Amino acid sequence: MSRIRVLEPNTANQIAAGEVIERPASVIKELVENALDAGARRISIEITAGGRELIRVSDDGCGMDADDAVVAFQRHATSKISTIDDLMTSTSLGFRGEALPSIASVARVRLRTKPPGQASGTEVEVVGGEHRAPSEIGCATGTLVEVRDLFFNTPARLKYLRTDATEAGRVAEVVQNLALAHPDVAVSLRVDGRELLNTPGDGQDESVIVATYGYGVWGQLIPVAWEGQDLSISGYISRPSLERRTRSHQHFFVNGRSVRGGILIRALEDGYGELLPKGRHPVAILRIRLDPGAVDVNVHPAKAEVRFRDERAVFMALREGVREAVLARLPIPEIQRGANRDQPNPFPASPASPGGRHRPGNSTTWDSGGSSSLELPFVRALADNRLAATNGSSAVGQPLTGGEYRAEIRYLGQLGGRYLLAAADDGLLVVDQHAAHERVLFESLLAVSPESASQTLLTPLTVELTAAERATLDEHRPLLAELGLRYEDFGGGAILIREAPARLAGGFSEKAVLELLGELTESGQSGSREVAAALAACHRSVRANQVLTAVEAQALLAQLQACESPLVCPHGRPTMLRLTYRELEKHFSRR
Repeated sequence: MSRIRVLEPNTANQIAAGEVIERPASVIKELVENALDAGARRISIEITAGGRELIRVSDDGCGMDADDAVVAFQRHATSKISTIDDLMTSTSLGFRGEALPSIASVARVRLRTKPPGQASGTEVEVVGGEHRAPSEIGCATGTLVEVRDLFFNTPARLKYLRTDATEAGRVAEVVQNLALAHPDVAVSLRVDGRELLNTPGDGQDESVIVATYGYGVWGQLIPVAWEGQDLSISGYISRPSLERRTRSHQHFFVNGRSVRGGILIRALEDGYGELLPKGRHPVAILRIRLDPGAVDVNVHPAKAEVRFRDERAVFMALREGVREAVLARLPIPEIQRGANRDQPNPFPASPASPGGRHRPGNSTTWDSGGSSSLELPFVRALADNRLAATNGSSAVGQPLTGGEYRAEIRYLGQLGGRYLLAAADDGLLVVDQHAAHERVLFESLLAVSPESASQTLLTPLTVELTAAERATLDEHRPLLAELGLRYEDFGGGAILIREAPARLAGGFSEKAVLELLGELTESGQSGSREVAAALAACHRSVRANQVLTAVEAQALLAQLQACESPLVCPHGRPTMLRLTYRELEKHFSRR
């Protein structure tokens, strides 16, 4: 008996589905791309339960006749290409003919379609790969596809889906990406009956960007326009003053196709040079046009990646286009006295322990005449924890981790805008001011009850959100409410925050909210109160190069010592480094 057999069609379709249909967002990407290829000028997307229960995509494109509607569910049936030569020059978004049969193999699918000028349309139903007889039906011109009970017959795949809100966020990311790529197409998205996105389709970049990101982001964008012999780059990037913690606000389109960054990300961020802080990323909506034969779009099952024939040329062009745009609009720097003195005082004038707690035995004394800044190279190296002893055999200074650190400490000064130096009874302490403040705020947030966690803002804060950010916010709404963040709808994509965490209300900003949402979106996890508190604490903590007065530094050190776990920040990084007297004596040959 032969061991090699040809797989029956439904099994082959389910295997193909595993490559192109990972989650509800994958389904929507395939269906919307089909609608765009069909010439649609209006596309409506609806989902319920994160897309698990229902996905509905309708368009006003060219539609299909009865025969095509049936053939469309056969594997490798496509109107996009005919020969291998077409594959190398295709400008359509979809061309493999796997989307509909793959989706129909793992869901209950109903398709209604009608070409223009035809009196009636066609309805086709496929349930788990089993085809039912097509029927004639009255419907609008174009195509409507309903996908219900996704993965109902493949429970192993169903269990890997995240929460409804997380899946809805993934859907929103895909839809807003496709909308930005096609400003001439009106795109709407409804999630559980609530509209998250609605673009006008008037062909104007401003309209689609404002519908996606709001006027606040649009006002901070600058145009990019670069023309070469066989390559052009256009779109918008953010001024250096507008940056994000993640790259979720970067969109790249190659010949109208949304693609992942790769070399494009590197070229974009190289174009900014040193204008962006380390670990921060610009907003970008960039369109690259080149000969279809110079780019291979067939290197990824979901067509999310491309390969350029001349990657160096694309990289150099994009980097140069970004650099020209940024340098042409750099503001004239203002001379200011005192770095970051416009920042609100992050600490009370007198040392106070979080939540009113005080730990006996933590005696702290202060030297009010301590230097506010030390720039000794030896001490700088200690703070970096890289300096080797004179014989090069071991590192000097060790981060302190674990439990408590009970020692009498005396504040000496601030080092390089990053570290606080203190004399302890067993040596020198170098304290990371950001990590230390994170720990203080983290325990402070968790110490208060949900009932007393919030503080009403004198001026409510309006925050414009993308569809994906709003989905993430709604997913974590109960969790954020426990920390004191409460909001309400404000129309369009905006929310109105009336109450903020009491411990963070001073200086609470739109940027802090957006960065918190960015990290929650990127993590893709439901999280916990501790996770949310750690993120909130991070975004409200003092930063590198923020100069602290002696009073502020003294207060921070006192608060840190009063913490339950003062030696590590909420993310597990050490808050302080200790250089013992013994290590000092060894270094100076006083053994």
